[in-house]
Amino acid sequence: MREAQWATLAFAFFTSACATAPVPQPSPGPALSSDAVEFRAALENAYAKIARYEQAPPVDAPKVDIEAAASIPIPEHRTIREALAYFATDLKSDIQQSLIRSAQYKNLIDRVLDEYKLPKGLAYLPVI
Repeated sequence: MREAQWATLAFAFFTSACATAPVPQPSPGPALSSDAVEFRAALENAYAKIARYEQAPPVDAPKVDIEAAASIPIPEHRTIREALAYFATDLKSDIQQSLIRSAQYKNLIDRVLDEYKLPKGLAYLPVI
C-alpha cells in the first residue's frame, strides 16, 4: 500500500512541480467524477502558480499530462506531503531530465495502457 501512495505522490509531483511548459487544454473525454474534477482544478491552479514563477522555461521542458494526473487518486497523508517536498526540491532536476528522456516513448506507453485499460499515471512509474 505504501508503494502505491509513493507512486501516486510522485506522479502528482511530476505533473505539477516539475513541468514548466504552458498549461495544455484538456481534451474532452468521458465524464469525470466530482473528485477527479476537483483534483484537475487543483492541479491546474498549482501548475499556473508554478508557471508564474518561471522566468524563461526551457524549450524541451516536460508538459503537464492532466489526464494522467487525474487518473490515479492521491490520498492525503503526512508521508505523502513529505515525499512531495523531497521530489519538489532535491530531486526536481533529476526528475525533469527523466521526463524529457522518456518523452520519446510516451505515445507507445499510452497505447499499451489504453489497450489494457490501465490509468495513464502508470506511465510515470519508471521515473519514480
